[in-house]
Amino acid sequence: MPLEINEKSMPLAIIISFFLNGLGMAYAGNILKGVGYFIGSIILSLIISSIFNGFLTFIINLIVWIIGLVLTYQEVNEVNQQKRMLLMNSMNKN
Repeated sequence: MPLEINEKSMPLAIIISFFLNGLGMAYAGNILKGVGYFIGSIILSLIISSIFNGFLTFIINLIVWIIGLVLTYQEVNEVNQQKRMLLMNSMNKN
């Protein structure tokens, strides 16, 4: 009987984080990190928009959004790599 990995979908995680910054990490399995980043980015956005106006607010929020996408990419890679290692270890035991 073949073992399945059930990897997390990178495109789906990126799409989730594209629209809801950080929640792709929650999809990958790190719920606390994903929800924390999502809530933190909203709070940071509100603080930044109350301090700065216009273009600078846009740039800072864009940077935070891009960081969320990169962190999501890294999280999904890490989760999938761990699943692959577990599968390889279980196959070696047989």
